[in-house]
Amino acid sequence: MNLRLLVPGTLLCCLLLPLPVSAQGSFTASLGLDVSAISVKSESPTIDENLSGVVAGGSVALTWSRLSVDLHARSYITGVGTQRWLFWELRLAAQTRLGSPVLLAYFEGWNGVSSKLDVAESLDRAQGLEGGLRLEPRGTPFWARIGYRVDHTRLGGGVRRETAEYIMVGLGVALGAR
Repeated sequence: MNLRLLVPGTLLCCLLLPLPVSAQGSFTASLGLDVSAISVKSESPTIDENLSGVVAGGSVALTWSRLSVDLHARSYITGVGTQRWLFWELRLAAQTRLGSPVLLAYFEGWNGVSSKLDVAESLDRAQGLEGGLRLEPRGTPFWARIGYRVDHTRLGGGVRRETAEYIMVGLGVALGAR
């Protein structure tokens, strides 16, 4: 499969899907801040390392109709230095209201299609899942969420595996129609 054609092809398919009514097809931008308890397990023939801690993060999402572009970059600062991870991801997302117009359940799965890492090994595969609850009070542009996320990466020809688990709490603001 040619990954250079996968991203444009997926975007084209999304744009060709029937559009929702105009109130749902508006452009929105969302800014968020998260605090996460994270646990990372790194395994290779020479390393079996477990790290945990609390991390802060931010997010930017631009959405139009069913198409969303999110910024996802990570930087880990440890005793041996800083690792920077940048992924281009394809995501499949679903959400539903939970008996109330202000409470949503969401689920996302992603697969990395391109990356830039400053670690010694090359990236073989990156994927992850995330799910949680999102509160969107009526009459305000603000939102809050709580979620669980797990990311799995394979590096160096499958020699090194990393699994990161997050429990997240976040606050944000949506700019534009919701």
